[in-house]
Amino acid sequence: MEYNEIKSKPVGEIAGFLKNHGKPIKEMTIFDFIENNGVALNSVNGIYIFRNHDSFYYIGKCSSRAFVERIPSHFDTREGGWFNTLLKYLCEYKHADSCFDAAMFAKNNLFLILIQIQVSDLKNYSTICSGVEKLLRLLLQPKLNSYKNKMQETFNQNHELDNLPFEEAIKKIRA
Repeated sequence: MEYNEIKSKPVGEIAGFLKNHGKPIKEMTIFDFIENNGVALNSVNGIYIFRNHDSFYYIGKCSSRAFVERIPSHFDTREGGWFNTLLKYLCEYKHADSCFDAAMFAKNNLFLILIQIQVSDLKNYSTICSGVEKLLRLLLQPKLNSYKNKMQETFNQNHELDNLPFEEAIKKIRA
């Protein structure tokens, strides 16, 4: 999915829209990170979301590494793995006995959504990705890496953003 598909949607519609997207982890191949139906992705960077049928689990960003580099590293089953935060968080949340058990849970239960972000201003690319990730984490409250602080509490009580286009809401939360 391209960021352009959500940036003008009202914030209040984003969760429902995203629940209808994603591919089951067990059906993914390495090529899903570089092409879609034989056509190269416009951007191999952006935001990724792990979800199941009911909930969002984890939201991350790829601003300096490509999807093909970052997402597979989440499935490193070594206990001392450096970038396998999805598995580590799943171990805590699901009380899995090992990173391998957490990987099997992800394989059998989670979907992956890729949101490609393509911008002409490469100097601000990381800032743009960070803003999109932050608003999605506030809005979707993923089970494994939601904000648990005053910022989340304030966001939950403030419904003035619900009707704003997603891109405008990002500017508001930065202010």
